[in-house]
Amino acid sequence: MGKRYQSDVTIVGGGIAGIVTALSILDSPNPSIHSKKILLLDRDGPSKLGGLAKISFAGITMFDSPVQRRSGIKDNQEQAFADWLSICLIFMQ
Repeated sequence: MGKRYQSDVTIVGGGIAGIVTALSILDSPNPSIHSKKILLLDRDGPSKLGGLAKISFAGITMFDSPVQRRSGIKDNQEQAFADWLSICLIFMQ
């Protein structure tokens, strides 16, 4: 028998819509909402999280977000831009 998971909210699809939905729940000011256990299901592994938006060159860039700050990740505009350029260079090769 496969693994069994329990959650309050199950989101099918780890693309941009699924990720935004999960983050919206986690960032909710309402404790009865942001304390929910979220299960995000996707057909691909963690390296492909983000779905087609990850490779669509849609230009979605976030830095110094509340999630990053809570996680202790220090980020800023300059670092985000440098990261974005390095990804572009990989795809251009």
